Amino acid sequence: MPRVIVSISGPAGTGKSQLALAVAGLLGEDIAARLPMDWFIEPRATPMADWLSRPIAYDHEAVREILTAPDGEIRSTPPFDFTTFRHSETSGDRRPVPIRPVMILDAMEPWPGADLSVLVETPVEVRYRRIEERDARWGTTVIDRWGHLELTRRNVASLDHRYDLVLDGEESILANADRVVDALRSRGLLPPA
Repeated sequence: MPRVIVSISGPAGTGKSQLALAVAGLLGEDIAARLPMDWFIEPRATPMADWLSRPIAYDHEAVREILTAPDGEIRSTPPFDFTTFRHSETSGDRRPVPIRPVMILDAMEPWPGADLSVLVETPVEVRYRRIEERDARWGTTVIDRWGHLELTRRNVASLDHRYDLVLDGEESILANADRVVDALRSRGLLPPA
């Protein structure tokens, strides 16, 4: 089976990561894996204020290297420090990435050339509340960058991109995951159930 790329995109707080994990879970660990795109944010090379004044961008070349690896290999995300927004071998976090026939990417922007492009939409007040709640659970301060996240959302919204599937982020994650799997099957990207 050739490599299938599923792009799940949308603004911060829509539930992209949870949806990607749910789709991978439905397909099974031998078939699908999530590639967490947060680790592939282009590292900050300018002062923080300047970096925050521009939309988030992703290191597409590093992602392509992962996506072209043979099935069965285990790769890892770059070591990324989410306080400095730079690669760091000493303070950066890495995640293992198993390479599977179906790779599910979750990012604010859609992956160009994905076999299935999914947009998750959620009202702004729900997204804001979710990020506040996540910060409280994880001890993070992502909400402090709300303006940067919204700048990125507006930039992505201005792209001329056609989504194959648009989902309501307030719906059940499992129901939305079923919709993604059904879309993959209806396009012949998975064997029939």
